[in-house]
Amino acid sequence: MLHKSIYKFILGHCIIATFIVPKILLAQDSQIFYFPEIVVIQEEGRALATIEEQTEAVLDQLGRELSDQGLEYSDVVVSNVFLKDTRDFQAMNAIYRTYFNVDAPTRATVQVDLFDPDALIQVSAVASKGPKTIIVPKGLKSPELPYSWGISVGNTLFISGATSRSPETYQPVPGDVGIQTRRVLGNVGLILQEAGMDFSDVVSCKVFLDDTRDFQAMNEAYMEFMPVDDPPARATVRAGLVNKIFSSEIQCVAEKSNDRRVISPTTSTRRRPFSPAIDSGNKLYVAGIVVGAENAVAETRAVMARIDSILNAGSRNLESIENMWVYLTDIRDAGDVLETLNEILGPNIPRPTIIGSPLMGRAKVEIQVVAGNIVKALEGFDQPKSNPILDVHVHAHRDIPNRSYCPNSGRIGLKTESGQPVCPTPLSPAQNGIDLMERTIAYLEEYNMYAIAMTQDYSQLQLWAENSHRIFPSIQTGVTDFEKNEVRQLVESGKVLAIGELMTQYEGVSPDSEEINKIWELAVTQDVPVGIHMSAPGAQLPQYVSRFGNPLLLEPVLSKYPKLRIYLMHAGWPFLEETVSILRQYPNVYVDISFINWQMPKNLFHDYLRDLVDYGFEERVMFGSDQTWPDAIPIAIENVESAEFLSAEQKDNIFLYNALRFFRIDQDRLGIQ
Repeated sequence: MLHKSIYKFILGHCIIATFIVPKILLAQDSQIFYFPEIVVIQEEGRALATIEEQTEAVLDQLGRELSDQGLEYSDVVVSNVFLKDTRDFQAMNAIYRTYFNVDAPTRATVQVDLFDPDALIQVSAVASKGPKTIIVPKGLKSPELPYSWGISVGNTLFISGATSRSPETYQPVPGDVGIQTRRVLGNVGLILQEAGMDFSDVVSCKVFLDDTRDFQAMNEAYMEFMPVDDPPARATVRAGLVNKIFSSEIQCVAEKSNDRRVISPTTSTRRRPFSPAIDSGNKLYVAGIVVGAENAVAETRAVMARIDSILNAGSRNLESIENMWVYLTDIRDAGDVLETLNEILGPNIPRPTIIGSPLMGRAKVEIQVVAGNIVKALEGFDQPKSNPILDVHVHAHRDIPNRSYCPNSGRIGLKTESGQPVCPTPLSPAQNGIDLMERTIAYLEEYNMYAIAMTQDYSQLQLWAENSHRIFPSIQTGVTDFEKNEVRQLVESGKVLAIGELMTQYEGVSPDSEEINKIWELAVTQDVPVGIHMSAPGAQLPQYVSRFGNPLLLEPVLSKYPKLRIYLMHAGWPFLEETVSILRQYPNVYVDISFINWQMPKNLFHDYLRDLVDYGFEERVMFGSDQTWPDAIPIAIENVESAEFLSAEQKDNIFLYNALRFFRIDQDRLGIQ
């Protein structure tokens, strides 16, 4: 049961339609109209308790909304019917037929969790003014249910949710998900062919899977049909299908266009089953976007940031969104997600279709949008600037260690064992605290960077923040100077964003020592992240214990404090396997790649980074520099940029988005519009 405050919020923003619905504000062009999430649970104060009553009331409400736009039922081209229970399918259909008995719209019907616990049915529809053509494919038997295989409006073709049916008899074709997906897309191909199109014209699909374990096998079959270079945008979720024989249902839109192109803020280095977005020249169809984070609110913010970057790459902005679908693993997150969307999109938020449908993975939120044409979207739109970089490992020290390094060498010191110099141009440390601040801030400005700045003296953090708006303060500490550094007071007062760098390895204290529990407990109770130094030594230091850099020593800590957000500084190098083991077990653990991205030989750094990415942790690696040697900053950036195995999207994640998600920083604080 959802909390009453959620309903209050939703009703206040006209998200759920009751019997009388305020006139909605939709972003439309002159042809396509969207009517999302129509739900009716009562009429004139009387609860509607049966599927027949609710179906009739929902379709009546659709009729009123159509009429408000000068449309009729005959103008509907797409109907998505969401049932609370597929056992209501036949009763729903009996009512539905009476509204759409001739040239019925395309349709997909699945079982999902509905936002209103009293709702038995929810409908989202698309309608169009002007002439339309019912597509009746040769060789594909007409549906025995009230829907059309396809409807074309101008250059756009809407295709019904297709299931595995014999084209000759309309009877189900059983088999594993691969067999069924090939039959589904074979039938879709017949619809496309009859409309004078093929799979190269498909711009967007929705895939409803009966079992998430079938995802990979479905993908393999799906990719056999779709174009290699520009596959359609897509969302894939788990939903209950009407016939238990079926394992997948696929609903698509195609558009004939000479201007078709893939839109992505990044460059992919491998074939994918779907594109981030397809621009037809008329509309921008964005895929279902998923970004894992700590909770549904954080995921929503990260997803919308990604959608915003895609829209910007397509010369559009968030205001150009016409239609939005929100898929939630847990429908109970709906209130928080919608409130977050309202904060991001403002009062003119397009009314979304929102359903409870488990995603393909551990994420909680997936959002798919359609944006309007370029001319409309460009009104009042400034071309985006390049994304900034968020450096999560910047020191703001007053006292600077007096040692130099040879970049890209991996060596401690500037000479070989026999005393021969090895570095013609060593990196020297800053001369003093002021020099460190001025040179670092100059690099932040030059490269459009922001910094998680850390030192033991909070007055230094204040000084840096006074001299640059690009600073997020973090308090550095060990165990022995915890009280001296006033860590508890700074954290509890909200004056610092994080605790770090945690210097226990320099003190000779193991990360699983009970001495550190006061720090872990403070971080968890105040919900602030911790960055802990975990690496091989960067110099030969008297108290430093190399084995305490092994991330496996953190396992009892992570087990005891499951909500602890922690990042391993220097990515746990050289303990690759141990780092991977911890990352696999604990999704609240991230890493930064500071120091190793400029001090190690580039090929070895690339090997280490490639392994982390290949293990699947591209969204938990964060950029850092450890810039006590300020000229290391451009080297660190270049060594990530030159990693040819990384796609542009992966680089964006490492340079920015992973850190935004981990530290829970709103992108508007970095000037990202």
